[in-house]
Amino acid sequence: MATTSLSTRALLSYSQIKEMNPSFSDLMVKDYAGIQADWEATAIVSDGFDGRITLNTLAIAVNVTNIAANAANIVINAANIALNAANIVVNADNILNLEFRTFGIARPDGYDEDLNYVIGDEVVNPATDTQNYFVCTTDTPIPAGAFNPVLWQEISLRSNESRIADATEGVTTNATNIATNASNFDTHNTSNTEHGVSGNSVGTEDFCTILVGGVVLLMELVNDAVDSTQTIVLADIAAAPAVYDQTFTDTMVAMANDTKAKHNQLVTDMNLVVTQLNDLIAKSKTAKQMAII
Repeated sequence: MATTSLSTRALLSYSQIKEMNPSFSDLMVKDYAGIQADWEATAIVSDGFDGRITLNTLAIAVNVTNIAANAANIVINAANIALNAANIVVNADNILNLEFRTFGIARPDGYDEDLNYVIGDEVVNPATDTQNYFVCTTDTPIPAGAFNPVLWQEISLRSNESRIADATEGVTTNATNIATNASNFDTHNTSNTEHGVSGNSVGTEDFCTILVGGVVLLMELVNDAVDSTQTIVLADIAAAPAVYDQTFTDTMVAMANDTKAKHNQLVTDMNLVVTQLNDLIAKSKTAKQMAII
């Protein structure tokens, strides 16, 4: 730092100072005053240097601390970089796993115009867009040629979103319709007159009673009754003679015996009719066509 000294001694030799007598004493006073001022100015400059040295020392200490912290951060960053590299590998595997869970396959190959495809084949189209998956719905020509969307169905996540939205709307509609049908069924189920019937609705188990109409079962077959063929074919008996006549008496005996035999056969035939009648009654009861008392 440049300073202005009050001492002229610094500029004059001793002999020159002596020649300036009689002002020598005054000059010396001024000279020593200037020396004092020089020392004071030098002290101020020195203090400034000390301050700057102190500040620089503090700055150096701070820089050393920062360098140590930076070195530690470099180590941490190196570890994080290695971790990120591992995560990238894991994420790549996870993407493939997601594609497998979503589409049932790993990422398919890109569409190739020189190949041909059959129903069920899957491709990415365009090949550079890994989000656009397509499944073949109709066999392509041989070779396939330019991609024809009519022959393919998109199965990407983006297309699935619209399908899911449509399905969600359909589920909501179905839920509303189911609730309506349930209400209508309850109303129908609690009603006993529906579909224009006269009186109560009749189900297959609503059998008729003596007072209330209902269903009956088809009665089992009852065999036909057998006609009776019993006849008395003997000639009529003539008037009795006035006196005993053995021939007349034999005719009367024959007629009586024939009548007895035919009577017994008629009883047998009648019992067969009774058997048929009882069979008819039993089967009518089973078919719910006759009350069981």
